[in-house]
Amino acid sequence: DHRMNDRPKTTAIIIDDMTSIRAMAKAILGAIGVEVVGEAENGALGLTLFQETRPDLVLLDIDMPVKDGVSTLKSILARDATANVVMMTTVSNQAVVESCILGGAKDYITKDKDPMTVKARLEQVIAELSI
Repeated sequence: DHRMNDRPKTTAIIIDDMTSIRAMAKAILGAIGVEVVGEAENGALGLTLFQETRPDLVLLDIDMPVKDGVSTLKSILARDATANVVMMTTVSNQAVVESCILGGAKDYITKDKDPMTVKARLEQVIAELSI
């Protein structure tokens, strides 16, 4: 069906201070047909990147230097209340994740699982957001 190709690709940005995590997330997003249009290693840079790119999806780490994920989430949603922000977390951050969801994050993924699990979870999240 050629009409699928006319649909613009879903775009995403990745905000995480760890290069390895950004690389993994980028590879997984690419594998499920999402175009990564930018990466940032802290929330302050991530916020600028968000404003420049206006992506369909933001993958946002919680623990980062300069500006953490919780305050970055608030800043992004202050600029665009409809933004699809998905928090990236480690298993130990459950309480923070819950406060992020209450604060307007759409969902979360646990990044310290194996890549196939992360991929399945991201596919599920993207399908649920219907972006």
